[in-house]
Amino acid sequence: MGKAPKPIRTPIEEIKEIYDYEPNTGIFRFKKPIVNARKKAGDIAGYLTPKGYIRLSVKGQDVMAQRLAWFIHHGNDPFPNIVDHKNRKRNENWIDNLRLATEKENSRNRNKGINNRTGTVGVYPYGKKFEVRIEDKRIGVFDTFREASIARKKAEKKHYGEFSPE
Repeated sequence: MGKAPKPIRTPIEEIKEIYDYEPNTGIFRFKKPIVNARKKAGDIAGYLTPKGYIRLSVKGQDVMAQRLAWFIHHGNDPFPNIVDHKNRKRNENWIDNLRLATEKENSRNRNKGINNRTGTVGVYPYGKKFEVRIEDKRIGVFDTFREASIARKKAEKKHYGEFSPE
């Protein structure tokens, strides 16, 4: 995962003096010019991290945009929860794409691993058949990839609920 989230130190009123948040687009804009950073009022705020997230600075504290969006929109710091991107696109911070999650729930909403040979999370070659696993549970072995994929989707819905991948 990465670094554990920390509480946002700056009160929401002060954050709202610095940034405008557009809940339908997920974009943050500066409310006032930031002279030493050469930013004008209305400029888009934040930068893209190497892992694909948007990060902003709030009075010396680096804060992930999804956490700041949650804080501004809902009025409460999401700490200690993680703010999960439903669509798994780390830079898309519109409010309807965000939800609170535990670390375990967040890990369920993920893309396939780089070593995945079938193209589907939890479906593995098993001789000439396909094995399906979810977490540490074996769901079964299936004759075709299609059957295995369907079984995996059913298991995800049952085990993960709203955090099952799309």
